[in-house]
Amino acid sequence: MFDRARPRLVAMLCGTLFSAGLAADDLLITDPTEPPRDMRPMSAKVAHGLLLYSTQVSDSKRTAVVNQRVVSVGSRVAGAVVTGIEPGRVTLRRDSVTIVLELFNTPVRRDSKDRL
Repeated sequence: MFDRARPRLVAMLCGTLFSAGLAADDLLITDPTEPPRDMRPMSAKVAHGLLLYSTQVSDSKRTAVVNQRVVSVGSRVAGAVVTGIEPGRVTLRRDSVTIVLELFNTPVRRDSKDRL
């Protein structure tokens, strides 16, 4: 009996979810390491369609994550070419426009025992 009722139960559940007005965005899994929307550097994203997530700079390697893609100097992202990567900063060139993306600077809280 339960096997015959299962399709109706699934249909009722789906109907309930859709009638509740849940949007697709409400069901998406988000990246827990991504900064809250109100803390993102929105001027870079709105003005150029680019968002800098992180940079990694060492003696032998310079990479960054822009628009959720790992890039290096010379890489293309969203029609722009990466021209420079520094700690917390990426420079790109699109057409004749230079674009500078910087990480959002948030203070780090330390426990009293960590202080010098």
